[in-house]
Formats: sequence, C-alpha cells, structure tokens
Amino acid sequence: MTIRRIFLLAMGLLGVAVAIRWGSVSQRLTPAEAWESGLRGIRAEDLVSIEQAITQLEKANQSGEPSDSLTLLRGARSLYLGETATALRCFAVLDPKGPHRDPLLVLTAQALYRSGQFLEAQLCLEQALADQPENLEALRWLAIVAYDRGDIPNTLLTLEQIAKLAPGDYRPLHMRGIIHRDFGEQALAIQDLTAALKQSPPLTLAQEIRMQIAASQMDIKQFEAARQTLKTCSESPEMLSLLADCCWQLGDASQSRELLAKLNTAGELPRTARRLNARMMIEENQLEPAQRLLESLTSTDPADDESEFLLAAIARRRQDEVGYRKHQDRSEAIKSLKNQLTELSQKAAQEPDNGEVREQLGAICEQLGMNALAQVWRTAAASLQRSSSLPRRSELMVPSRKLSAP
Repeated sequence: MTIRRIFLLAMGLLGVAVAIRWGSVSQRLTPAEAWESGLRGIRAEDLVSIEQAITQLEKANQSGEPSDSLTLLRGARSLYLGETATALRCFAVLDPKGPHRDPLLVLTAQALYRSGQFLEAQLCLEQALADQPENLEALRWLAIVAYDRGDIPNTLLTLEQIAKLAPGDYRPLHMRGIIHRDFGEQALAIQDLTAALKQSPPLTLAQEIRMQIAASQMDIKQFEAARQTLKTCSESPEMLSLLADCCWQLGDASQSRELLAKLNTAGELPRTARRLNARMMIEENQLEPAQRLLESLTSTDPADDESEFLLAAIARRRQDEVGYRKHQDRSEAIKSLKNQLTELSQKAAQEPDNGEVREQLGAICEQLGMNALAQVWRTAAASLQRSSSLPRRSELMVPSRKLSAP
C-alpha cells in the first residue's frame, strides 16, 4: 500500500461505496431538502445520497437550465466516480462568491489534487479556511495536499489543528505517528500512535497501529517493550514474524524458533521471518540454504541492505573475497541511498516549493525500488513546475462561463 493511499484511508477520505444502490427514493423531497441531503452526501462522500439528491432536483427542474445546486452535485458525483476533468468543468461554471462557496472550494481542491495540481488545490483550501478557519474537511484535505507536496511542517501543523478541533478523532494522531515513523523519529511516533490507540479506532486499524508501535519500538531497540506490545495483537504472520525477531534480539532463541516453526505451517513467510531464518542458518553453518534464501529476498527487493550484509557475511565465512566485496559494497550503497533519502526528505520538508529536490527524491526512490513513492515525489515536482506560471491567488477561482455543465 502506497503512502498516499495510507494517508487517504487513515483520514477517512476514500470511504466511497462504488457499488451504488440506484433504487428509487422512497420519499419525495423539496428542492431545499434534496440539496441538504446531497450536501450531507458530499461531506460523507456517499454517492447514493448524492445520486438521489440529483434525481430529486432533476425532477423539480422546470426550466431545463440546471441550478447551481444541481451542477455542484453533478460535479461531486463525477469527482467521486473518478471523472476529474468532468468534475472540474462543472465547478468552473459556478460563481466562487455564490451561496455554495464553501463546498465549491473544497470540492474544487479535491479535483485539482486528484489531477496533480497540488499548489492550486492548496490555494483553494486556504481560501475556504480564510472564510471558516474551523472547516474540518478543508483542514483534512490541506493536510493531504501538504503531505504530497513534501511540506511536512505544514502537514504536522494542520494535523495538530484537526486534533484540537476533533479531540476524539484518532486519524490526525495516527497520521502524525506514520509521518514521524517515515522520518525516523520513532519516540514521537510511539507517542502519537499510542494516543491514537486510546481514541478507539476500528478493530482492524487498532491491530495495525499496535504493529506500527511495535515496529517503532524495535527500531530504537526497545525489544522488551515491543514484545509486550506484540502480545496484545491478534496472531498473524506479520505479528508472529516480528515477535520471533524480537525474541531473537532478546536472546530467547528457543522461543524464536518455536514461533518460526509455527509460521512455517502458515504458508509463505514474511520477509522479516525469512531473513531471521537465514540468520539462524548462518549461525548453524548452513551456508548454502541461507544464501539461497537471502538471494531470493534481494531479487525481489533492491533496497534490502540487511540481506546483502548477510550475504557478505556468508562470503566472508567461505573466504570468498570477491563475493564479500560485491555484497558489502552493495549493502553500503543501499545504506548511502537511504541516508540521502532521509536528508533530501528533510530538505523537501523545509523547502516546500523546491521542485528539484523532489525530482532527486523520485530518482532515489526509483533506484531503491520504491516506485509508488517515486511517483508521488515526481508528481509533486511536476505540480510545482506547472505552478510557476500560476495566476494571482485572487484569480484562481474566477468562474469561466464559457464552460457548461454536462
């Protein structure tokens, strides 16, 4: 799952049911009631409610010329069906200073974001927030846009605002934790993820958050704390794999082997477990099977510096200096790329308008096989390049009456 998708899911902004119930509305609504129902559908990204409101407004429309309410709802429907260009055409014919300014600005920002126009989307959201500083929907989208632009300080600041306005919402805390994890700030990640867990997220997500906490604890060598966290998780191959690694790090080899044996009956092992198996084989001098296992790992993950390091250790035991140097150099090269990735990510966070650094990040991610993340950074760079000729902020939402709604 890509970072962008994780972010959208965690912020609750992709909850659209694509399998739409097109059944008839049991109760005829007035145009005002239909609009309010459609507006609630927009806030919930509920295509059923939006479609039903459109049907009611179309029935009530006697002039043949769609009302602003109907045009906005049609644009929202297109947006949530993935028809971004059609949605933007609908929004462009509406007056940004009209009665539907608030949903228009936020919906336009969503459409611009989905088309990769991040800065334009951000400016729309800033206009919505200038009108209504506590607009949670605008704040949530602003956090998403800022994150994809690599503007991490603004993302964290926006998430903090959301957390204050919605103190019982686990989502901003969860996303702050994920961001801190990505930037290696594991202590802060543990703090935010633990706070998110206290806000009663859905059960499946609670399991995921506990696993993230345990992974952060392991990253800073809090192995006993990680073991206790993992014991609160439901059993899964990933959970058992992490727990086995944790026990190994704590010197409990017998428990670690028991967990791996349990995993061996559950199908294909997670990467963590397979790498741990290879470590055990090396200790037992089973170099040939360990090498085969590690080579299978590096063939599917060009960023696996740990497996390259272990392959170098096998070559050293065999007194294979050429093999040792090959794998050691590869391990060090991957680590160097990862260090560059961290440094450039921090630079991108400090320089949200620097397109060149985002291109560099995309190239490094591609070298490490992180293709989805590479695409995110390159999209952000392309958005900044397009924005270099962006009109003044006051011109952004000027309506174009040359366009017509579908």
